[in-house]
Amino acid sequence: YRKIELEKEEKKDYVMQVETEDEAVQIVSIHKSKGLQYNIVLVEGLDSEPALKKNGFVSYKAELEINGLKKKRIYFDYPDNLMAHEENYNNYILQNRQEDRRLLYVAMTRAKYMCYIFSECKLDGEKELNNALFDFLQSAQENDFLIRNAPTINDKGLRYVKKHQFSIKTHPLHNRILNAYSNWFKLSYSSISGDGGFLPLDSMDEFQEIEFNTEEPTEYDDFIFNQLEKGALVGTKLHEIFETIQFDEDFSDFKNLSAKSRFALYRFNQKDENGEVIIENSPFIQQLVMNTLEARLPSPDGMTFYLKDLNPKNQLAEMEFNFNIKGQKAMIDSILALHDYPVFVKKGIQFSGMMNGFVDLFFEYDGRYYILDWKSNYLGDRISDYESEGVLKAMENNNYHLQYLIYTVAAHQFLGSRIKNYDYNQHFGGVFYLFLRGLRKGKQSGVFSHRPSKELIETLSLALKR
Repeated sequence: YRKIELEKEEKKDYVMQVETEDEAVQIVSIHKSKGLQYNIVLVEGLDSEPALKKNGFVSYKAELEINGLKKKRIYFDYPDNLMAHEENYNNYILQNRQEDRRLLYVAMTRAKYMCYIFSECKLDGEKELNNALFDFLQSAQENDFLIRNAPTINDKGLRYVKKHQFSIKTHPLHNRILNAYSNWFKLSYSSISGDGGFLPLDSMDEFQEIEFNTEEPTEYDDFIFNQLEKGALVGTKLHEIFETIQFDEDFSDFKNLSAKSRFALYRFNQKDENGEVIIENSPFIQQLVMNTLEARLPSPDGMTFYLKDLNPKNQLAEMEFNFNIKGQKAMIDSILALHDYPVFVKKGIQFSGMMNGFVDLFFEYDGRYYILDWKSNYLGDRISDYESEGVLKAMENNNYHLQYLIYTVAAHQFLGSRIKNYDYNQHFGGVFYLFLRGLRKGKQSGVFSHRPSKELIETLSLALKR
């Protein structure tokens, strides 16, 4: 409810802002102006001539023949090398000229009433330039376009005049004001999490025997373990899929999926420079979504459920939270050690100010509320690497236990303020960390689930407020 009301208020503010800026001068790049329209447009910088960069690399496209098929590829080269090869240099100049024409078209079609272009090009032939704008001006003159030179301004003797001379006096802030905020911080899991004390996941003793993968991989396994890229970018794209789709859709039938869901799956297809699909990955991503929605999730009472069973109205993606904190790190470390949680808090952190964060998915099922976090971590190239032992090792090595404890404290405070006669054991179901590469339909591989004790969460919540 809080999130919905906040979004309504933000929308109102946004509408008011747009109304007050209708008459304002807006400065935008040509690229960002695509699809927009303005009453009057003033454009500068279109008459630059294509030139090689003096430092760094330059890029250009050229055809490469592979197995009898010609395919375009992007090449990077030093300017001196490029100029030594006439064909490549001509390609570079031509492609830059084509890009300039596209930008010229965008710039000249943004104006509703009038477009002013500032340029050194002359229609009378006094100064010719080798660029797309000069080509256009010549063509416009020959074809009697509605275009003309702006009147010339004699700038001799003109100068800027400062009408008012004034000075700004500075006054130091009172020490009491500075001291009031000097120990106030906006903290998050990322800012307090440290990497001390943990070994990287792929580290091993030099005498440990190396195990080779003897499992027979499926085509999907090969994609998910070996072909799907690793890193934050892929993780973000996978997050966006689960923020976009409806969990109750039937992902076994691609044709009947909503346009929004199909578009989300298409994002993983690889395309060439012309927008043509050269590697279609959407069937594998479709299977990843099915495996995720139909993976077994254990509830605190021993029952299991599936994400596909959730009511879309009872889900909140990217739920932001903020809660006040004023605690002692030593006390918080003692509480976590007492409950035997393998977490590490960065040294020197002052728990004073506000704790902020975003929960990937906050949802309700069968009267209980759950926290869910999507993880795209690569734990290995076999499904057994994503069983309980591998998942627990990943949770510890990445300090994720600290993350879900913070999230649970936030959820505990939020539910306590919203539910009458709230009880942690009755209303809070726990946390799920889903390691997407290891999820399989009807199985529990890739799933970490846990519900911290009521005593720990209440003690930790109080300690953060002291």
